[in-house]
Amino acid sequence: MAIQNLDNVDSINNSTLFAVNQNGLDYNCTAAVVADFIQENTTLGDGKVIQYSSPISASTVAISGTNNSVWLVLTPVSTLATLTILLPQVSGCVANQEILVNSTATITSLTVNLNGAVGSNIPTSLASGGSFTLRFEPVLQKWYRVG
Repeated sequence: MAIQNLDNVDSINNSTLFAVNQNGLDYNCTAAVVADFIQENTTLGDGKVIQYSSPISASTVAISGTNNSVWLVLTPVSTLATLTILLPQVSGCVANQEILVNSTATITSLTVNLNGAVGSNIPTSLASGGSFTLRFEPVLQKWYRVG
């Protein structure tokens, strides 16, 4: 295995190459690819998958995946006049599924597209540093604001 003879490094950046041996064959990939893999496949202790987005005004951020709870971390560069968050298709939502949203900047006009569901107490704006949590109830196919 050639990988065993590689030098160690003390720091990495996005272009640092990682060596991988699969079935006796050596490959490499960048640290950015490894970071994306970890982000897409990591869950928090409470089961939420972390999703990051740095949206611009008038854009739509789609919650990735269905069937799982998501922690959406919004990091816009500055205040957004408008933003739409697209929730998962209602047919793929499950009991007690949660969407937690945090934003580092103010969103003046927020639209939460319920994607076939109905909603209760859905926010229409978000302050800088603000957050909210929605929980899905499957019988009524309804998202409730719970935090």
